[in-house]
Amino acid sequence: MRKHTLITANIVAVFLLFFIPSVVSGAYYYRFDRYSSEAMTALTQLKIEKARQLLGLARIQYPDNNIPVWLLNYADFIEIIVTEEEDLFHRYESNLGQRLDRLRKGDPESPYHKFCQAEVNLQWALARAKFKEYLTSLSEVRRSYLLLSELNREHPDFKPALISLGFLHTLIGSVPSKYQWAVRILGFNGDVNGGIAEMKEAMEWTELSEDREFYNLQCLFFLSIIYLNADSDKSHAVDFMYNYMSRRQLGTSKLEPLQAYALGGIALKTGHNRLAINMLIDREKSHDRLTVPYLDYMTGVALLSDEDDCAETYLYNYAHGFRGRNFIKAAWQRLAWFHLLKGDTEKYRSCMASAGTYGSLDVDADKAAYRDSKSRIVPNPQLLRARLLSDGGYLDRAQEVLDVFYRHKDISSYDKLEADYRQARIFDEKGLSRQAMTAYQKVYETGKNDTRYYAANSALKLGDLFERLGRPDMAALWYDRVESLEFNEYRNSLTQKARAGYQRTKARK
Repeated sequence: MRKHTLITANIVAVFLLFFIPSVVSGAYYYRFDRYSSEAMTALTQLKIEKARQLLGLARIQYPDNNIPVWLLNYADFIEIIVTEEEDLFHRYESNLGQRLDRLRKGDPESPYHKFCQAEVNLQWALARAKFKEYLTSLSEVRRSYLLLSELNREHPDFKPALISLGFLHTLIGSVPSKYQWAVRILGFNGDVNGGIAEMKEAMEWTELSEDREFYNLQCLFFLSIIYLNADSDKSHAVDFMYNYMSRRQLGTSKLEPLQAYALGGIALKTGHNRLAINMLIDREKSHDRLTVPYLDYMTGVALLSDEDDCAETYLYNYAHGFRGRNFIKAAWQRLAWFHLLKGDTEKYRSCMASAGTYGSLDVDADKAAYRDSKSRIVPNPQLLRARLLSDGGYLDRAQEVLDVFYRHKDISSYDKLEADYRQARIFDEKGLSRQAMTAYQKVYETGKNDTRYYAANSALKLGDLFERLGRPDMAALWYDRVESLEFNEYRNSLTQKARAGYQRTKARK
């Protein structure tokens, strides 16, 4: 009887070992099957429906594979971020609990176990921020940060984790000083330079194989955001853009939408306007790709700086047709600028009224447009033209406009401050550092009690100039002055860049 019982127990043990491995190692595994791999390629091309179809096949043929679960969430995330449609957000949110529960039951020995959970949490944190669900978003950011930190300690050679972890470290490092207490309470730790280095390390890994294109585009997306929002030295963004294009042998046409967003965004915001226009207009477009309305807004902005009448169509289509939240007020304002430069004050006022009515107040550009709509102050057309030309990198044309403006009699102190700021920017962009520093200091002194952004950005630019001259002590001093100024235009982006600059330079004083 004992022998029979022992044999039976052994049979049960063997059965459990070979036929129910999930009892020991987790119910679900992580493997890049052929459908999932093809879906990743489709996602990089924003072919969202094709990706979902492939992932549906993967789940039928490989029901215990968790990779399709993660990628399905990625597809939802992309669509939410691009469309900014709240109904879509709530509909897709209903899948979140089930997906996270499934991922938590995965094989804990795989690095993808923590990675996929962290990515899903971060994706939903970013999506929630679009709709002002900040408390839940912060909780998800913390979960993602802790999972990625643990993963990096356990699997230091697992490079995909460095993409999101580096992004989080950079964001944490650029949090304004007055909120650093909250960062410490939440257990976050990070700095801008360290985060960028982690993302660059991950990008180098992605370039070792064509199979890593999915991760490469994620690196490109995050690094472009960081270079434009946490680094006041535009040359870093420009170098990154050209190096990336050279390594990937990319031209200005037929870029994937995500490449056009990242590279076109850098070109647009660093004075390479014609390059931006070519990237944005000649990007890949097809009926099976998800439409990205924001790329049309970017195109309209670039064409406006180029004094191209086609700007009106792009800006109007975005302002009038986009069903999301952000940059709608900004689009109406830029459409108003278009009409003002054409001499049509009536249409200017009509568009500015729309800027005060439609859209949300989440991003700096929309806040500025709203304030301007309520102030009812009509910009000086010459200064506006100088601004747009300078922003586009057409510095000689901008200087000619300013020279004519300065010859006017009875210039108001209100307009004089802006004109002096525009002059400082032109000096700076032309590489005339000494003249730029003198001009920026003048703007800072005369405008530090003005609620517009001129003094704050002058202090930021002075910090950047001193940093490039190898004077970290003076750079830190000027970066630190930005946050204390009482200005309300572009405050979030300017203080974020100043904080990042202060962190970079204070350690080198």
